[in-house]
Amino acid sequence: MFWKSKKDGLPGLSAPASPVPVVRGAPQGDREALGGGLQGLRAPPLGIGSHDEAGGLEKAIDKIVICAPEGGGGNMKPAHDHLVTERLIIRRFTLEDWAAIQELARDIDSHEAARYDCPWPISDEESKGMADYFSKRETSWAVCLKADKRLIGYISYNDIDDDKRLDFGHVFHSEFYGKDYDTEALRCMMDHAFTHLDIRSIYANNAEEWTVQLVPLKKLGMKSIRRGTMEITREECLHGRKETDPKAEG
Repeated sequence: MFWKSKKDGLPGLSAPASPVPVVRGAPQGDREALGGGLQGLRAPPLGIGSHDEAGGLEKAIDKIVICAPEGGGGNMKPAHDHLVTERLIIRRFTLEDWAAIQELARDIDSHEAARYDCPWPISDEESKGMADYFSKRETSWAVCLKADKRLIGYISYNDIDDDKRLDFGHVFHSEFYGKDYDTEALRCMMDHAFTHLDIRSIYANNAEEWTVQLVPLKKLGMKSIRRGTMEITREECLHGRKETDPKAEG
């Protein structure tokens, strides 16, 4: 199978004991459901998962918003099926996204991401299975350029724990590193989460050596709480927005 160990033994990356695909942050029922459609997927594309139990996270998301590029929750307005920033459209996945998902998987496999996170499946059949899985989750988001609608990244709300902490995952095509698309998209999704979900903080698990992955998180005020984990509280996020935008509302 495709599972491989990661440096420093990050939380959730222990070796699986069975051929069922293991997905970081996903409840057991979700892991078993993945087994039929994603053969060979041994670990998450940066934290694929969901909070399905008793409705959980997906029931909590009852509206979608339009996000201002720099604003906090007060700058969001209701929309129907997507989120919009200055340069991006952040939307639900569709079955037709499989080729773009495959391109993203190949890019991940070809650069440093392959050293720090388990590989995504790359075949046509597996990529179609991933598109089918993503399209059924209200907590998986495709990040697309507003100009030409190209899919350039993925963001996931993985799980909300008993302490009301949201596990947050992301990955972007390396062609778009250094252009702040990731920061723009993650800011929007963080603001959306703090506005519409009953959470007190957002955290992300990433290898510390994967510096390009950490850049947007640091820009958005997330801080290391232990090796491999960064976090930001609702209060810290709001305070940071007010520092950069005095008009930001609480």
